[in-house]
Amino acid sequence: MRKEIPGLTFRTAFIVGHPGETDEEFQELCDFVSWARFEHVGVFRYSDEESCKSFGFDAKVTVRTAGTRYRKLMTLQRRIARAANRARIGQELDVLVEGPSEEHDFVMAGRHGGQAPEIDGQVFLSGAEVLAGQIRRVRISQASDYDLVGDVIDEASFPQQAQTSQAKKKKRVALKMVDAPAPLASPTTEWR
Repeated sequence: MRKEIPGLTFRTAFIVGHPGETDEEFQELCDFVSWARFEHVGVFRYSDEESCKSFGFDAKVTVRTAGTRYRKLMTLQRRIARAANRARIGQELDVLVEGPSEEHDFVMAGRHGGQAPEIDGQVFLSGAEVLAGQIRRVRISQASDYDLVGDVIDEASFPQQAQTSQAKKKKRVALKMVDAPAPLASPTTEWR
């Protein structure tokens, strides 16, 4: 499908450690993820709950084994996501500006069409003043495991007055992505 329709983004989620999951089945899952090369994957550890039908299933997977499988699958996906993001360096994307970054006071952030809000990474914007709600053309200049940095390369389509008032509030900054490993999802993330 990717050959026929360029720019597709594939995302999915998996539960590891479900009762009855064998080492062979988990390895098959890892092989599948390696083959499919999903851009975004969520991984959850199974959690036994009395109200779920699976509570009565035999062949429980230990919490330790489920944790090990979680880390292995997340590590595999991190490498895939990093390669996919690095392949975007130099590409031009339309980015919806969402507003100030929660991580950096003077940086605006947004997302391209392949990034789900509050789930996937973000595109941090550099090189021009932007306003929340704008869709701006961005050339990707840096990439980390889950986030991108891009330079705004088009002119704003909003009225000049709005741009001027926003420019007084936020100053433009240049960003440099560092190659620090991003944290894994919270160790308490569980599927119930």
